[in-house]
Formats: sequence, C-alpha cells, structure tokens
Amino acid sequence: MQRARIIVTNGATGALHQALACGAACVASPLGGSDQPERIRRYARAGLLLAAAPEAAALAKAAERLLTAEGDPIRERVSALKPVNGIPLMIRLIDEQLQLRGVSTASGAGKPLP
Repeated sequence: MQRARIIVTNGATGALHQALACGAACVASPLGGSDQPERIRRYARAGLLLAAAPEAAALAKAAERLLTAEGDPIRERVSALKPVNGIPLMIRLIDEQLQLRGVSTASGAGKPLP
C-alpha cells in the first residue's frame, strides 16, 4: 500500500484510514456497514478521496481520474495532513510486550527489539 499511486478501498474506518495514512489518492466505495456511505461522503467533501458506486465501471472511472492531473489536488490534501502509518509502530510495541512476557515472536524470536 505504501508505494501505491492510488488505493481502492471500502468505507470501513480502518481500511480508509490505513489507505490515507499511506499518502495515496483513494477511491472509496461502500461495500458493507451502514456507516460507510456517510463516512465516504464526508471524506469526499473534504477533498480527501473520490467516491464511487460499488460497480466495476464506476471504480475504474474514478481510478482513472486519480491517475490524471485531476487527482493532484487530492494527493496534495492527503499529503498536507501528514498522515502516519501507525501499523509498524503498533507491531513493534506488541512485539515488545510479548517479549517482556517471555513469549517468542516471529519478528524478534524472543530477542529485544532495537
């Protein structure tokens, strides 16, 4: 996700925030959950993404728009937010807690993290 030029996502809070944290321009389409349409509308009004119907043609058209100069203002607004991808930090902190409890972890295999 971090190297993507655009991200197509649903309107779930976690998915949408993770996509924005990666700093890419987003297309969002509500695919489930009654809260998704309103969240997508709010973010679209703020100029942070393009909303699209959950149909292949609508998603493709929105993605194409983001790949043109039309997507530049959205990328600029997302970048101005200075979003941070907190997942690597979260994983490191969980790993540290597990190690403190003597649990061997995949990333550290029980060794202290730097």
